[in-house]
Amino acid sequence: MLRVLHIGKFFPPASGGIENFLYDLTKYQSLAGLKVSVLAHHHHRITRITRRTNKFGIDIYETPYWKTLMYAPLPPISPSILLDVIKKEKPDVIHAHLPNLSAFTLLWKNIKIPILLHWHSDVIPTSNDKMLGAAYSFYKIFEKALIKKARRIIVTSRPYLYSSIPLKHYREKCSVVPLGIDPERLKTKDRAFEKSGKFLVCSAGRFTYYKGFEYLIKAVALVPGVSLIISGDGKLRSKLKDLIFKKGLENRVKLPGELPSDALFSLMKNCDLFCLPSIERTEAFGLVLLEAMYFGRPLITSRIEGSGISWVNKDKETGLQVPPKDEKALAEAINFMFFNPAVRKAYGINAKKRVEKLFHIRKICNQIENIYEEIR
Repeated sequence: MLRVLHIGKFFPPASGGIENFLYDLTKYQSLAGLKVSVLAHHHHRITRITRRTNKFGIDIYETPYWKTLMYAPLPPISPSILLDVIKKEKPDVIHAHLPNLSAFTLLWKNIKIPILLHWHSDVIPTSNDKMLGAAYSFYKIFEKALIKKARRIIVTSRPYLYSSIPLKHYREKCSVVPLGIDPERLKTKDRAFEKSGKFLVCSAGRFTYYKGFEYLIKAVALVPGVSLIISGDGKLRSKLKDLIFKKGLENRVKLPGELPSDALFSLMKNCDLFCLPSIERTEAFGLVLLEAMYFGRPLITSRIEGSGISWVNKDKETGLQVPPKDEKALAEAINFMFFNPAVRKAYGINAKKRVEKLFHIRKICNQIENIYEEIR
Protein backbone atom coordinates (compact mmCIF):
# COMPACT_ATOMS: atom_id res chain seq x y z
CA MET A 1 0.00 0.00 0.00
CA LEU A 2 1.45 3.35 -1.07
CA ARG A 3 1.57 5.81 1.84
CA VAL A 4 1.34 9.55 1.11
CA LEU A 5 1.69 12.52 3.44
CA HIS A 6 0.28 15.83 2.15
CA ILE A 7 1.52 19.14 3.59
CA GLY A 8 -0.88 22.04 3.07
CA LYS A 9 -1.73 25.38 4.61
CA PHE A 10 -5.20 24.36 5.79
CA PHE A 11 -7.71 21.56 5.24
CA PRO A 12 -11.54 21.68 5.11
CA PRO A 13 -13.71 22.80 6.83
CA ALA A 14 -11.32 25.69 6.10
CA SER A 15 -12.47 27.27 2.84
CA GLY A 16 -10.48 27.96 -0.31
CA GLY A 17 -9.74 26.56 -3.74
CA ILE A 18 -6.57 24.69 -2.77
CA GLU A 19 -8.26 23.36 0.36
CA ASN A 20 -11.20 22.03 -1.67
CA PHE A 21 -8.87 20.46 -4.21
CA LEU A 22 -6.85 18.81 -1.43
CA TYR A 23 -10.06 17.42 0.08
CA ASP A 24 -11.21 15.97 -3.25
CA LEU A 25 -7.77 14.57 -4.09
CA THR A 26 -7.18 12.88 -0.73
CA LYS A 27 -10.67 11.40 -0.78
CA TYR A 28 -10.11 9.75 -4.16
CA GLN A 29 -6.61 8.64 -3.24
CA SER A 30 -8.01 6.90 -0.17
CA LEU A 31 -10.80 5.29 -2.22
CA ALA A 32 -8.11 4.09 -4.67
CA GLY A 33 -6.38 2.21 -1.85
CA LEU A 34 -3.63 4.63 -0.83
CA LYS A 35 -2.89 5.32 2.85
CA VAL A 36 -3.28 9.09 3.02
CA SER A 37 -2.49 11.59 5.75
CA VAL A 38 -2.46 15.40 5.87
CA LEU A 39 -0.41 17.85 7.91
CA ALA A 40 -1.73 21.42 7.94
CA HIS A 41 -2.71 24.28 10.22
CA HIS A 42 -6.00 24.16 12.09
CA HIS A 43 -8.56 26.63 10.74
CA HIS A 44 -9.08 27.94 14.30
CA ARG A 45 -6.36 29.25 16.60
CA ILE A 46 -5.97 26.17 18.78
CA THR A 47 -3.15 25.77 21.33
CA ARG A 48 -1.87 22.27 20.53
CA ILE A 49 -1.59 19.86 17.63
CA THR A 50 -4.70 17.75 17.03
CA ARG A 51 -5.33 14.56 15.09
CA ARG A 52 -8.58 13.41 13.56
CA THR A 53 -9.61 10.74 11.06
CA ASN A 54 -12.31 11.66 8.56
CA LYS A 55 -14.91 9.35 7.05
CA PHE A 56 -12.59 8.37 4.20
CA GLY A 57 -9.94 7.10 6.63
CA ILE A 58 -7.60 10.06 6.14
CA ASP A 59 -5.55 11.01 9.21
CA ILE A 60 -5.45 14.81 9.51
CA TYR A 61 -2.88 16.44 11.79
CA GLU A 62 -3.54 20.13 12.45
CA THR A 63 -1.12 22.48 14.17
CA PRO A 64 -1.72 25.82 15.92
CA TYR A 65 -1.10 29.17 14.28
CA TRP A 66 -1.03 32.66 15.77
CA LYS A 67 -1.93 34.77 12.76
CA THR A 68 -1.79 35.02 8.98
CA LEU A 69 0.86 37.28 7.49
CA MET A 70 1.00 37.84 3.72
CA TYR A 71 -1.35 34.87 3.17
CA ALA A 72 0.89 32.56 5.26
CA PRO A 73 -0.13 31.04 8.62
CA LEU A 74 2.45 31.67 11.35
CA PRO A 75 4.31 30.02 12.91
CA PRO A 76 5.12 27.47 10.18
CA ILE A 77 5.00 23.79 11.06
CA SER A 78 8.14 22.92 13.04
CA PRO A 79 10.68 20.19 12.13
CA SER A 80 9.86 18.32 15.35
CA ILE A 81 6.15 18.11 14.47
CA LEU A 82 6.89 17.04 10.90
CA LEU A 83 9.38 14.37 12.00
CA ASP A 84 6.88 13.05 14.57
CA VAL A 85 4.14 12.74 11.93
CA ILE A 86 6.57 11.06 9.53
CA LYS A 87 7.49 8.57 12.26
CA LYS A 88 3.81 7.75 12.85
CA GLU A 89 2.66 7.65 9.20
CA LYS A 90 5.82 6.26 7.51
CA PRO A 91 5.03 7.86 4.12
CA ASP A 92 6.62 6.62 0.89
CA VAL A 93 6.08 10.08 -0.67
CA ILE A 94 5.64 13.57 0.76
CA HIS A 95 3.34 15.76 -1.34
CA ALA A 96 3.74 19.46 -0.43
CA HIS A 97 1.38 22.16 -1.70
CA LEU A 98 3.00 25.55 -2.39
CA PRO A 99 3.25 28.44 -1.70
CA ASN A 100 3.55 27.44 1.94
CA LEU A 101 6.17 28.42 4.50
CA SER A 102 5.72 25.10 6.28
CA ALA A 103 7.03 23.23 3.24
CA PHE A 104 10.50 24.62 3.95
CA THR A 105 10.66 22.26 6.93
CA LEU A 106 11.31 19.57 4.30
CA LEU A 107 14.80 21.04 3.88
CA TRP A 108 15.66 19.47 7.24
CA LYS A 109 18.63 17.18 6.61
CA ASN A 110 17.02 14.15 8.26
CA ILE A 111 14.22 13.96 5.67
CA LYS A 112 15.20 11.55 2.88
CA ILE A 113 11.71 10.63 1.66
CA PRO A 114 10.93 11.50 -2.01
CA ILE A 115 9.30 14.94 -2.21
CA LEU A 116 6.69 16.04 -4.75
CA LEU A 117 5.93 19.76 -4.90
CA HIS A 118 2.48 20.89 -6.08
CA TRP A 119 3.11 24.35 -7.53
CA HIS A 120 -0.25 26.10 -7.18
CA SER A 121 1.16 29.59 -7.72
CA ASP A 122 4.32 31.65 -7.81
CA VAL A 123 4.82 34.17 -5.03
CA ILE A 124 4.46 37.34 -7.09
CA PRO A 125 5.82 40.62 -5.65
CA THR A 126 3.44 43.48 -6.41
CA SER A 127 3.20 47.21 -5.90
CA ASN A 128 -0.08 46.52 -4.09
CA ASP A 129 1.80 44.76 -1.29
CA LYS A 130 5.32 46.09 -0.71
CA MET A 131 5.83 43.84 2.32
CA LEU A 132 5.32 40.79 0.11
CA GLY A 133 8.04 41.98 -2.24
CA ALA A 134 10.47 42.49 0.61
CA ALA A 135 9.65 39.13 2.15
CA TYR A 136 10.06 37.30 -1.15
CA SER A 137 13.73 38.24 -1.40
CA PHE A 138 14.22 36.07 1.71
CA TYR A 139 11.59 33.44 0.82
CA LYS A 140 13.11 32.68 -2.58
CA ILE A 141 16.35 31.43 -1.03
CA PHE A 142 14.47 28.56 0.64
CA GLU A 143 12.14 28.18 -2.35
CA LYS A 144 15.11 27.49 -4.65
CA ALA A 145 16.62 24.99 -2.22
CA LEU A 146 13.30 23.14 -1.98
CA ILE A 147 12.92 23.05 -5.78
CA LYS A 148 16.37 21.48 -6.01
CA LYS A 149 15.59 18.88 -3.35
CA ALA A 150 12.21 17.85 -4.85
CA ARG A 151 12.07 14.78 -7.09
CA ARG A 152 9.21 16.20 -9.17
CA ILE A 153 7.07 19.34 -9.40
CA ILE A 154 3.43 19.41 -10.51
CA VAL A 155 2.33 22.61 -12.26
CA THR A 156 -1.38 23.11 -12.92
CA SER A 157 -1.16 24.33 -16.53
CA ARG A 158 1.38 24.58 -19.34
CA PRO A 159 1.01 28.39 -19.63
CA TYR A 160 1.87 28.76 -15.95
CA LEU A 161 4.88 26.45 -16.23
CA TYR A 162 6.40 28.47 -19.08
CA SER A 163 5.76 31.81 -17.39
CA SER A 164 7.09 30.84 -13.95
CA ILE A 165 10.44 32.48 -13.20
CA PRO A 166 11.31 30.23 -10.19
CA LEU A 167 10.75 27.11 -12.33
CA LYS A 168 12.51 28.41 -15.44
CA HIS A 169 15.65 26.29 -14.97
CA TYR A 170 13.86 23.22 -13.57
CA ARG A 171 11.29 22.43 -16.25
CA GLU A 172 12.80 18.99 -16.82
CA LYS A 173 11.52 17.88 -13.40
CA CYS A 174 8.05 19.44 -13.88
CA SER A 175 4.85 17.64 -14.90
CA VAL A 176 1.65 19.43 -15.93
CA VAL A 177 -1.44 18.10 -14.13
CA PRO A 178 -4.51 20.36 -13.87
CA LEU A 179 -6.64 20.77 -10.79
CA GLY A 180 -9.82 18.73 -10.62
CA ILE A 181 -13.13 18.51 -8.79
CA ASP A 182 -15.31 15.81 -7.29
CA PRO A 183 -18.90 16.35 -8.49
CA GLU A 184 -20.18 14.63 -5.34
CA ARG A 185 -18.85 17.56 -3.28
CA LEU A 186 -20.94 20.08 -5.24
CA LYS A 187 -24.12 19.74 -3.22
CA THR A 188 -26.72 22.47 -3.67
CA LYS A 189 -29.34 23.78 -1.29
CA ASP A 190 -32.68 25.10 -2.45
CA ARG A 191 -32.43 28.82 -2.05
CA ALA A 192 -33.97 31.78 -3.83
CA PHE A 193 -31.51 34.46 -4.90
CA GLU A 194 -32.89 37.92 -5.46
CA LYS A 195 -32.53 39.02 -9.07
CA SER A 196 -32.94 42.78 -9.05
CA GLY A 197 -32.41 42.78 -12.81
CA LYS A 198 -33.33 40.42 -15.61
CA PHE A 199 -29.90 38.82 -15.58
CA LEU A 200 -27.80 37.51 -12.67
CA VAL A 201 -24.00 37.47 -12.73
CA CYS A 202 -22.16 35.76 -9.89
CA SER A 203 -18.58 35.58 -8.72
CA ALA A 204 -16.68 34.26 -5.71
CA GLY A 205 -13.33 34.62 -3.99
CA ARG A 206 -11.31 36.32 -1.32
CA PHE A 207 -11.67 40.11 -1.34
CA THR A 208 -8.06 40.86 -2.19
CA TYR A 209 -6.43 43.06 -4.81
CA TYR A 210 -5.67 40.45 -7.48
CA LYS A 211 -9.29 39.28 -7.76
CA GLY A 212 -10.28 42.51 -9.55
CA PHE A 213 -13.82 42.65 -8.15
CA GLU A 214 -13.87 46.45 -8.36
CA TYR A 215 -13.72 46.19 -12.17
CA LEU A 216 -16.66 43.79 -12.18
CA ILE A 217 -18.71 46.19 -10.05
CA LYS A 218 -17.84 49.09 -12.36
CA ALA A 219 -18.78 46.96 -15.38
CA VAL A 220 -22.20 46.10 -13.93
CA ALA A 221 -22.81 49.83 -13.45
CA LEU A 222 -22.50 50.17 -17.24
CA VAL A 223 -25.07 47.44 -18.02
CA PRO A 224 -28.61 48.28 -16.87
CA GLY A 225 -30.84 45.35 -15.96
CA VAL A 226 -28.02 43.19 -14.63
CA SER A 227 -27.59 42.17 -10.99
CA LEU A 228 -24.46 40.82 -9.33
CA ILE A 229 -23.74 38.65 -6.28
CA ILE A 230 -20.15 38.17 -5.10
CA SER A 231 -19.61 35.49 -2.45
CA GLY A 232 -16.56 36.07 -0.28
CA ASP A 233 -14.91 38.26 2.29
CA GLY A 234 -11.60 39.93 3.02
CA LYS A 235 -9.82 43.16 3.81
CA LEU A 236 -11.18 44.99 0.72
CA ARG A 237 -14.81 44.46 1.69
CA SER A 238 -15.33 48.02 2.96
CA LYS A 239 -13.80 49.52 -0.21
CA LEU A 240 -16.05 47.39 -2.39
CA LYS A 241 -19.10 48.44 -0.37
CA ASP A 242 -18.08 52.09 -0.74
CA LEU A 243 -17.78 51.61 -4.50
CA ILE A 244 -21.23 50.03 -4.68
CA PHE A 245 -22.68 53.00 -2.78
CA LYS A 246 -20.78 55.51 -4.95
CA LYS A 247 -22.15 53.92 -8.13
CA GLY A 248 -25.68 53.74 -6.72
CA LEU A 249 -25.79 49.97 -7.09
CA GLU A 250 -27.13 48.97 -3.68
CA ASN A 251 -30.19 47.36 -5.30
CA ARG A 252 -28.24 45.51 -7.97
CA VAL A 253 -24.96 44.39 -6.35
CA LYS A 254 -24.91 42.22 -3.22
CA LEU A 255 -22.02 41.10 -1.03
CA PRO A 256 -23.60 38.41 1.19
CA GLY A 257 -20.29 37.37 2.76
CA GLU A 258 -18.68 33.98 2.38
CA LEU A 259 -21.58 31.72 1.53
CA PRO A 260 -21.71 28.13 2.80
CA SER A 261 -20.70 25.69 0.07
CA ASP A 262 -24.22 24.47 -0.64
CA ALA A 263 -25.50 28.05 -0.95
CA LEU A 264 -22.60 29.03 -3.23
CA PHE A 265 -23.23 26.05 -5.49
CA SER A 266 -26.92 26.88 -5.55
CA LEU A 267 -25.98 30.41 -6.64
CA MET A 268 -23.81 29.00 -9.43
CA LYS A 269 -26.59 26.69 -10.52
CA ASN A 270 -29.13 29.53 -10.71
CA CYS A 271 -27.10 32.42 -12.10
CA ASP A 272 -26.96 33.31 -15.79
CA LEU A 273 -23.21 33.85 -15.94
CA PHE A 274 -20.11 33.31 -13.81
CA CYS A 275 -17.34 35.90 -13.94
CA LEU A 276 -13.78 35.80 -12.59
CA PRO A 277 -12.26 39.27 -13.21
CA SER A 278 -8.78 38.59 -11.77
CA ILE A 279 -6.00 40.95 -12.80
CA GLU A 280 -2.68 39.06 -12.46
CA ARG A 281 -0.94 35.65 -12.45
CA THR A 282 -1.45 35.21 -8.72
CA GLU A 283 -4.75 33.78 -10.02
CA ALA A 284 -2.99 30.73 -11.43
CA PHE A 285 -5.93 28.46 -12.27
CA GLY A 286 -9.27 29.29 -10.64
CA LEU A 287 -10.77 26.10 -9.21
CA VAL A 288 -14.04 27.99 -8.80
CA LEU A 289 -14.28 28.07 -12.61
CA LEU A 290 -14.46 24.27 -12.70
CA GLU A 291 -17.26 24.35 -10.15
CA ALA A 292 -19.25 26.86 -12.22
CA MET A 293 -18.57 24.86 -15.39
CA TYR A 294 -19.94 21.72 -13.74
CA PHE A 295 -23.27 23.54 -13.37
CA GLY A 296 -23.21 24.47 -17.06
CA ARG A 297 -22.53 28.15 -16.51
CA PRO A 298 -20.93 30.22 -19.29
CA LEU A 299 -17.85 32.12 -18.14
CA ILE A 300 -16.21 35.50 -18.48
CA THR A 301 -12.57 35.64 -17.39
CA SER A 302 -9.61 37.96 -17.73
CA ARG A 303 -7.01 37.21 -20.39
CA ILE A 304 -3.93 37.07 -18.15
CA GLU A 305 -0.70 36.13 -19.89
CA GLY A 306 0.93 33.14 -18.23
CA SER A 307 -2.09 32.18 -16.13
CA GLY A 308 -3.99 28.92 -16.49
CA ILE A 309 -7.42 30.55 -16.39
CA SER A 310 -7.33 31.31 -20.13
CA TRP A 311 -6.70 27.61 -20.73
CA VAL A 312 -9.53 26.55 -18.42
CA ASN A 313 -12.01 28.95 -20.07
CA LYS A 314 -11.72 28.52 -23.85
CA ASP A 315 -12.52 31.83 -25.52
CA LYS A 316 -15.74 31.70 -27.59
CA GLU A 317 -16.20 28.05 -26.64
CA THR A 318 -16.94 27.92 -22.89
CA GLY A 319 -17.18 31.68 -22.45
CA LEU A 320 -15.45 34.95 -23.22
CA GLN A 321 -12.08 36.43 -22.32
CA VAL A 322 -11.45 40.14 -21.81
CA PRO A 323 -8.36 42.23 -20.99
CA PRO A 324 -7.72 42.59 -17.23
CA LYS A 325 -8.50 45.89 -15.48
CA ASP A 326 -10.89 46.92 -18.27
CA GLU A 327 -14.42 47.52 -17.00
CA LYS A 328 -15.64 48.67 -20.43
CA ALA A 329 -14.55 45.44 -22.11
CA LEU A 330 -16.04 43.50 -19.22
CA ALA A 331 -19.32 45.40 -19.59
CA GLU A 332 -19.39 44.69 -23.33
CA ALA A 333 -18.91 40.96 -22.67
CA ILE A 334 -21.68 40.91 -20.06
CA ASN A 335 -23.93 42.85 -22.42
CA PHE A 336 -23.22 40.38 -25.24
CA MET A 337 -24.12 37.45 -22.99
CA PHE A 338 -27.24 39.30 -21.83
CA PHE A 339 -28.61 39.70 -25.37
CA ASN A 340 -27.51 36.32 -26.77
CA PRO A 341 -29.19 33.54 -24.76
CA ALA A 342 -28.50 30.91 -27.44
CA VAL A 343 -24.77 31.61 -27.28
CA ARG A 344 -24.93 31.54 -23.48
CA LYS A 345 -26.59 28.14 -23.56
CA ALA A 346 -24.03 26.75 -26.03
CA TYR A 347 -21.11 28.01 -23.94
CA GLY A 348 -22.64 26.47 -20.84
CA ILE A 349 -23.09 23.09 -22.53
CA ASN A 350 -19.48 23.20 -23.74
CA ALA A 351 -18.28 24.14 -20.25
CA LYS A 352 -20.06 21.13 -18.73
CA LYS A 353 -18.55 18.79 -21.33
CA ARG A 354 -15.07 20.23 -20.84
CA VAL A 355 -15.07 19.82 -17.07
CA GLU A 356 -16.34 16.23 -17.36
CA LYS A 357 -13.70 15.37 -19.98
CA LEU A 358 -10.61 16.96 -18.43
CA PHE A 359 -11.14 17.88 -14.79
CA HIS A 360 -12.82 15.02 -12.91
CA ILE A 361 -10.76 14.38 -9.79
CA ARG A 362 -10.58 10.64 -10.57
CA LYS A 363 -8.59 11.40 -13.72
CA ILE A 364 -6.31 13.81 -11.85
CA CYS A 365 -5.82 11.30 -9.03
CA ASN A 366 -4.64 8.64 -11.50
CA GLN A 367 -2.13 11.02 -13.09
CA ILE A 368 -0.68 11.97 -9.71
CA GLU A 369 -0.45 8.36 -8.55
CA ASN A 370 1.60 7.56 -11.65
CA ILE A 371 4.02 10.32 -10.65
CA TYR A 372 4.28 8.88 -7.13
CA GLU A 373 5.33 5.54 -8.59
CA GLU A 374 7.93 7.20 -10.80
CA ILE A 375 9.67 9.07 -7.95
CA ARG A 376 9.67 6.35 -5.27
